[in-house]
Amino acid sequence: ADLFVTTGLDLELWVPTLLDRAGNRKIMEGGPGYVAAYTGITLVEVPVSLSRAGGDIHAEGNPHIHTDPISVIIIGLSILSGLVRVLRTLGLVARIDVLLDTAVPGPIEQLKLAGRRRKRAACLGRRCA
Repeated sequence: ADLFVTTGLDLELWVPTLLDRAGNRKIMEGGPGYVAAYTGITLVEVPVSLSRAGGDIHAEGNPHIHTDPISVIIIGLSILSGLVRVLRTLGLVARIDVLLDTAVPGPIEQLKLAGRRRKRAACLGRRCA
């Protein structure tokens, strides 16, 4: 495989074992073909304290990032970025560099800003981490 996409966080606890057994450096964390889908997403429901008294908690925040439409766009852009890295290592990138450099930065920043605004609105009247 040249590309491996994982949600990241603590949703897929089996990923490190899988990647270790695969032995493919290209898709190991830090490799050009490794994509953590949560990159660039503002996480919600990050616990203030880690205690089972709160029920089933996720230490890094809610890992179900694919349920938010804005987050899905950011996930898509993260995957696109990973594909471009892989294409570069294979020597297959030509004009896509121009497209990414001109088209992506603006929308990504707008999406992040919209996500922060939505999180602030959702936190009104209650404490959010």
